[in-house]
Amino acid sequence: MSYEVVNENEFEDFNEELQEESLQEPLKVLKNAWLNEKFAPELLPHKENLIRFMMQCLSDMEEKLESLEKDDIRITIHTMELNRIRFLISSYLRTRLKKIENHVIHILKEHRNNLLNNSEEFYLTESELNFAKDYFMNFETLFQTVALQHMPEKLRQFDYENLSVDPNLQSQVFLTANKEINGIVIPETMEDPVTFEAGSQHIIQYGVISKFIKNGDVQLL
Repeated sequence: MSYEVVNENEFEDFNEELQEESLQEPLKVLKNAWLNEKFAPELLPHKENLIRFMMQCLSDMEEKLESLEKDDIRITIHTMELNRIRFLISSYLRTRLKKIENHVIHILKEHRNNLLNNSEEFYLTESELNFAKDYFMNFETLFQTVALQHMPEKLRQFDYENLSVDPNLQSQVFLTANKEINGIVIPETMEDPVTFEAGSQHIIQYGVISKFIKNGDVQLL
């Protein structure tokens, strides 16, 4: 099973009898997902199955540690590995929640549009969607309480469209190409489309390569 551009559903069928070596590839996928989420200005497609898989791995590893003798040197080594995995998972999830807080109106609007268009492109997990809805409701309530109720009646309408903060897709990102990619068009230039060679590194406007991040053709650094 390839983990570079992975079908998330494959994690559900992965052998539960895990050896340390078998975790290296999914751990690499987790690290790449974390880096992409960390440096992308917008919320990326969720990796719920990957996170669920890694959480199960943590549980299994903890059970194995408990079976070792207290003076076994492997306890220290495996504990360090467990802490590294915990950090990646928690940082990945915190980064996503922070983006939801920063762009909640934009994200909920995009989610609603996808529903109306029968799109299969949903970036939020069910729990993240519930968090976004609760956060927006609390934000609206706070705005009404602190500001709108003290304004003239004709100005009390909550116009969330004007309060929406969209991700800055024009921000510059640093990336490496996982494969050769042809036809990259640099905006606002008269240059011909360029080619990214496999393994090459570039600084470029995020919006130009966002689709390549989502399909795994490039990796943010």
